[in-house]
Amino acid sequence: MVNSVNVVCPEVISKVEAIPLSRITIVRRINAIAMDIQKQVLTARVSFQWFSIALDESTDIQDTAQVLIYIRGIDKNFGITEELLSMESLKDTLTGKDLYNSVINSLSLDKLAKMECDEWVCDFAFAVDILQKLSELNTKLQRKSVFAHELYVEVKAFQLELKLFAKQLKEQNFVQLKTRGVTQALSDKYNSHLMALKEEFIRRFADFKAIEGHFYLLSSLFACDVETAAEELQVDLIDLQADNSLRRLFENKPLVEFYASLHPEKFKNLKNFARNMFVLFA
Repeated sequence: MVNSVNVVCPEVISKVEAIPLSRITIVRRINAIAMDIQKQVLTARVSFQWFSIALDESTDIQDTAQVLIYIRGIDKNFGITEELLSMESLKDTLTGKDLYNSVINSLSLDKLAKMECDEWVCDFAFAVDILQKLSELNTKLQRKSVFAHELYVEVKAFQLELKLFAKQLKEQNFVQLKTRGVTQALSDKYNSHLMALKEEFIRRFADFKAIEGHFYLLSSLFACDVETAAEELQVDLIDLQADNSLRRLFENKPLVEFYASLHPEKFKNLKNFARNMFVLFA
């Protein structure tokens, strides 16, 4: 520390050298500084008109996740206060629920929860819920060797889940979400957000929607309606669906291996169709 002072403020080096800096003294003074900062935040929070928080997660030398929670508030005179609110240790898992609990814990510790921020807490809980659902979907979509038709199944299922969540929120039903204590007005707001997210998924995956029928044919050869298939595939499909041994192969082999095993001449058109679908980027 003395070396640092010598670089930053060399003119006061003699005074610093005269200060006793035992470990106990340093710890005591750090605690005093922390308590003073905490007191300043608690004093300032009374005048906050709005505030926001930011999270920064890292891992310490003992491989424990540490979440730093910062708060930034503004009063009616546009005075801005920004400080470290709390450091929370996440010893077991690092899920959306854990982050939510750590933030609520820090707010309670500093009595910031007494502020009129019930709506903010609900908004945060809702955001955690949806981000966790999106994270789960992303994990499914990032699997190795996933094909476009498999990706679309996951996306389509997620769109239906969003529709279900929106309906349940509108009915004040929180079975699928951890969000609690939500007023009808907030439920309506979250319902609107979920439907907007669903529409964004529809827009983003419009190209896949346009070939949804092809995806179904590719993965459901023995359930599809021959008459709705492209004309060049209809004879191949009739021959295929009439063969019980091929049905058993279809049920037991990976899809790519099944198409590779088909007779190259008898099912020429169907194999070309499959090749065309399998090369699509997911």
